[in-house]
Amino acid sequence: MAEPTVSVILIAHERTQYILEAASSASASAGEEPGVERLVVKKFRDATIDSALTSSGWKLLQTELDPLGAKVSLGIREASGEVVTFLEDDDAYETSRLAAVRRAFAEDPSLGYYRNGQRFVTADGLGGATPEGLAARNLARIGPVHAAPGQLDSVLSKLCRIDPDFNLSSMALRRQPLLGALPILEGLPAAIDSGLFYASLRAGGGVLIDPTPLTRYRVHGQNTSLLTRPGAPGALEEFLGYHQRFLDSFEPTFRATLKEGPEAARRLAGSSYFGSRVLHDVLTPGARRRLLARDLRSFWHWSPLAHLRYRKDLSAYGLLGVIAPSSARRAYLRRRGLPNP
Repeated sequence: MAEPTVSVILIAHERTQYILEAASSASASAGEEPGVERLVVKKFRDATIDSALTSSGWKLLQTELDPLGAKVSLGIREASGEVVTFLEDDDAYETSRLAAVRRAFAEDPSLGYYRNGQRFVTADGLGGATPEGLAARNLARIGPVHAAPGQLDSVLSKLCRIDPDFNLSSMALRRQPLLGALPILEGLPAAIDSGLFYASLRAGGGVLIDPTPLTRYRVHGQNTSLLTRPGAPGALEEFLGYHQRFLDSFEPTFRATLKEGPEAARRLAGSSYFGSRVLHDVLTPGARRRLLARDLRSFWHWSPLAHLRYRKDLSAYGLLGVIAPSSARRAYLRRRGLPNP
């Protein structure tokens, strides 16, 4: 059983405070094995950090590109490994992660997409933090989810409950099938993890979601989802902005998946996209009820499960939004601890 070569692509923009810790964790996970390549794609320049990275075996890819998708695409193009895996600068690997990644792809030559679980830590990287959302708890309860090529529909009911496209730092993919998707991926300012997931599904490889917490996900004040600090000033505006960026970014991936992907991938993409649209419609003041009703019907059409079983609360908020938009918005904001202006 020959283990594949792996390229670790560390992504950084202008944040510097965590990057050396992230790089150190990946180096420790790689160990002394020759089959792991380490690349850093970053926009900022810092002589001390650059020296520390190069002296510990990292290849620097300096770029002026802003979109996250452009940095990820650059790393994929420059990588030489059979498998690419990613690390955002504020996350970290557990020591056993890269061994688990190589083993998973070695044991299943048809595997195209692997994602492990996360251990949520506080900003200092040491303490424990409570994960936000139902998906993490569902994954721990359901356990490993595996689908061979062509059998994705057999696990849709599980995948739609565990957010299989969450967290770039927990993903590993076959590199070759991604190359054709780079023109779509490189323009994405957000939702790159979703873009990579659906690019892999369109390529037709197998899927493995491993609940083992092999990535340390840092919960701090700059998390883009903002679910970790709902009471902060401006949290509602930033939360709405996050959803808008997700929808804008996910649109190219969504359209490509509907056009090219297998039926199971299309259903997952459609339910994710229109589920996000329903939530955005509910939270946006003045959103037209007709549009919300349309998005809600599309969500039910694409959802892998009957709507009363799949995200019942989202369906309930959508229905309430059609009948009484202000009440639906207040109810959702109250549930998430967000202010209602």
